Amino acid sequence: MFRKLLAILTVLCCLTAAFPACAETLRGYVKTGAPHYQYVVLGNYPYETDGTEKPVLWWILSVENGQALLFSDIILDVHQVIVCSSQRDSEKRNFRRITDYDQSDLYTWMNGEMLDTLLGDDPIRGALVETHNGLIYPLTDEQMLTPAYGFSAGRYGTNYKERRAKASPYAKSIKMYPDWGQKLYVFGEYDTCPYWVVAFKSLSEGNIMMQLCGYDGHLSWGVYTRTGVGVRPALTLDLTRCAVTGGEGTAEDPFVFTYTGNRYEEPTP
Repeated sequence: MFRKLLAILTVLCCLTAAFPACAETLRGYVKTGAPHYQYVVLGNYPYETDGTEKPVLWWILSVENGQALLFSDIILDVHQVIVCSSQRDSEKRNFRRITDYDQSDLYTWMNGEMLDTLLGDDPIRGALVETHNGLIYPLTDEQMLTPAYGFSAGRYGTNYKERRAKASPYAKSIKMYPDWGQKLYVFGEYDTCPYWVVAFKSLSEGNIMMQLCGYDGHLSWGVYTRTGVGVRPALTLDLTRCAVTGGEGTAEDPFVFTYTGNRYEEPTP
């Protein structure tokens, strides 16, 4: 009896520490009213063409089961799905094939170099939720078609402005290889760019394409070795391991999260 009571008290203490009063207002997308999203500032990433860093702004797409799904406000960088530095090899389709995203070079790079650049040794890394696609990842096809996140359920067309994304000057300036390939494609009328989405045209060993979100918000396909497609990351925060310690949740004054490390675990019998 005493052990059960102690377990209950432990849960209450952990939840109280993890969810201060200001955290109770956390929410995902809402269709009516403004703003539609709440915002978080988390990490720093190169922003200017010279690599000068700025804090990264994120949308809160959803808050469910003690977890918050965050989506970068802009495209942060550029990277191939499968690294190929040879124009000839790319044109001849002479590059590695994959059947799942976690086999890609993009997965490795995002969960290594990109994550290290973004968060460094910030303790908040301890609140990131490991998913099949890693700790930091592109959204999936299913997520990009989810109205509850503020996205249209339509796949093709030209008027999906909620999925359009601008890019940082840094991302626009990158050319992966001096001798071939293009910089991030920028559509002049909207100043928006394409970015990778996790889905494959087929799951066969011969597949060479992963999904991308076009400059106008439609969902299309790109060869693994394309160099002009951006990276707009998402991540999931375990809200039992962090707390809101600042901000009002607006784009002008976004929430700030601090790592607490609190998480209730069932006592060992």
